Amino acid sequence: MTPTDLFLLECYYFEENKEVLDIFDIPSYQDLQLSISHQYLKKNDYLVEDPNDTSKTMISVKGKNLMHALQINSDPVKVGENVSAQAIVLDVGKTPEQCFEEWWKAYPTTPAWIADDGSTKFVASRNLKDLTKAKAKERYLKLLNQELKHEDLLGSLRYEIKMKKLDSIKKNANQMEYFKGMQSYFNSERYLQHIEDFRNNPDFVKGEENKVKSRKRNVTDI
Repeated sequence: MTPTDLFLLECYYFEENKEVLDIFDIPSYQDLQLSISHQYLKKNDYLVEDPNDTSKTMISVKGKNLMHALQINSDPVKVGENVSAQAIVLDVGKTPEQCFEEWWKAYPTTPAWIADDGSTKFVASRNLKDLTKAKAKERYLKLLNQELKHEDLLGSLRYEIKMKKLDSIKKNANQMEYFKGMQSYFNSERYLQHIEDFRNNPDFVKGEENKVKSRKRNVTDI
């Protein structure tokens, strides 16, 4: 990693230095070295798109990890080489790999499902996991690197699943048929759709409250 790479990364990392970026139109052919550094940082996931505004660039979790590491190591090149794309610090007591496994397990394989009381069954055969597990893991870890929280991503997924299941009971028609395949789920950023709903009502998808029963026992409409 070059001094220019570090200078540019520091501009994103330190809030008080962000105005420095306004001096340069990045990427800019007016300063070829800055443009090269900008592309290097993006290619290696130190800088990523802001998930809330894709027209903006932000420092990633990986980039922040590098800046933290530089505070205790005087060799930026060595530190840069040792910080991998999966070096993500989480506050949930789980590794990124464990977070992905939890999310992968929660993602439905098909739209078919059975109510928790066993009284209602919806049959379907479409494959919803239309990405390889390795590719899905790569994309999920990128979301974590954009500072999206595992709890929010998992909560949003579970929230949408439960909403569609409750709607299925209400309409007596399988609304899980409209659930997106995994590739489309990522491409359309569907994971952002129910994050606020989950944050406002996390108990909706936890414990006994997460169960979906047949209408004769499930008396509360959505």
